[in-house]
Amino acid sequence: MEELFEGSDPLGETVRIRGVPLRVVGILTTKGMSLMGSVQDDIVLVPYTTAFQRISGRRHAMVINVQVFDRDSMDIARAKIVDLLRERHRLGPDQEDDFTVQTQEEVAQTATETSRVMTWLLASIAGISLSVGGIGIMNVMLVSVTERTREIGLRLSVGPAAATSSCSSSTSP
Repeated sequence: MEELFEGSDPLGETVRIRGVPLRVVGILTTKGMSLMGSVQDDIVLVPYTTAFQRISGRRHAMVINVQVFDRDSMDIARAKIVDLLRERHRLGPDQEDDFTVQTQEEVAQTATETSRVMTWLLASIAGISLSVGGIGIMNVMLVSVTERTREIGLRLSVGPAAATSSCSSSTSP
């Protein structure tokens, strides 16, 4: 609101959204960021009939958020919402729901499961990377030993004393 009204009291003022004039009748308290990372303070609440008919041009809601007073009433509220939506969508008892009702617990559970899958995926990629790196190092060592096999065999057949004496004699003038 500070950006729109530059410090003055916005109550009673008019705001235009897509050319539709709307009067400010209240201001929400500051909430900050949500769990999903969106800013909860950058919202405007308007009557749903106004939002559908005049602003968005839609005929039905895509998302409806409902808040209950306590955790104990969650199941009752969910059942009533499902019953109401089935009635409004004219669904018979044998028809499946054409909507989804989710609680915050279900959303959090889905996010946790997604996080768990991503952790396993990253751990698998790390394991594969370590295996590929180990195979690469093994191949380098194998090539090094293969290239020096003749030299190693010669040194073994001549013996350690000959190898040190030949090195010392070759350095003397």
